[in-house]
Amino acid sequence: MSRDTDPRILDRLRRRLTAASDASIGTLAVARGWISQEQLRDGLREAKKTGKPLGDLLVAKKALTPAQLEELILAK
Repeated sequence: MSRDTDPRILDRLRRRLTAASDASIGTLAVARGWISQEQLRDGLREAKKTGKPLGDLLVAKKALTPAQLEELILAK
């Protein structure tokens, strides 16, 4: 995956996510060693509180790169 992914592509992919898929994205990220269990728990808590997608929150916190998020979304 390219590090210079078009943000429009990521936006379209993000729209396909649901709350249930947030957990699977997080689980995949933990399995790949990209985030810790603690980061996943905190992210899921914040996603539930704010209504924002987990992937967006993890990218905003620099726990994941946009390219990693794209890879996780496509791997689902």
